[in-house]
Amino acid sequence: MARTPKTAMIKAQMAEQTRLEEEARRQEEARRPDASTARTRSTELGRAAGSSSRDRDDVDVGEDKVEEGEKSCDADDAVSEEKDEGGSEDKDDGDSEDQHPRTSGKGKARRGRKRLAAELEEGEALCHVPPFKPDHDTWANLETCLKDYMMLTHQKLVIKEVVHVVRRNADLRTQVRYQGVPDSEIPLIPSELDPYQRKFICTHGWSERERSTGKRTSHNLLRTFCPFQMLAQVTKKPHGT
Repeated sequence: MARTPKTAMIKAQMAEQTRLEEEARRQEEARRPDASTARTRSTELGRAAGSSSRDRDDVDVGEDKVEEGEKSCDADDAVSEEKDEGGSEDKDDGDSEDQHPRTSGKGKARRGRKRLAAELEEGEALCHVPPFKPDHDTWANLETCLKDYMMLTHQKLVIKEVVHVVRRNADLRTQVRYQGVPDSEIPLIPSELDPYQRKFICTHGWSERERSTGKRTSHNLLRTFCPFQMLAQVTKKPHGT
């Protein structure tokens, strides 16, 4: 069969397309080594930069550790010097402990024990007083003995609270064990023994009142929060009186 001009033109176009594809493939193969080389170079540069930054960080950390080590050495030296000084001071205190016993942190004695001479503050002095007589037959006898005791010990003791016989008997009647019990079986206090209880305190233990806050200039309240208290109650003696 004879070839037509159209067939020849199609074959020429196909040959040209094949040639163009071959050239494009060759150019692509030529570019691939350059791209891989560029990527390799960039990777190597990144690794080098990372290693250099790590080296710098290691150097900084090493310098910080050296500085911390020097500071810790200085602190250890200071602590050892303080310990040495403290030991010498403890020795000095131990040598003079017989003459100057140690006191508490605030310089005040605890309740429940006697104060020592070394625990006194400036201007204070110890004062020893004899004990007060515990038993008295009547309130008048107690008041007489208390006056003599205050003159002997140079103290001023006053009545802070009073509980009368009426109040005491009312409290007894309200107790559960005496509910429904006649008065003859309740240990009531006779009215002639009034009052039932008195609480004495030192005048230095008075609480501040309204007239002692400057409204009455002639009234001065000197208090040292003295904890002294003495309770006097009516009790039944063993023989029944």
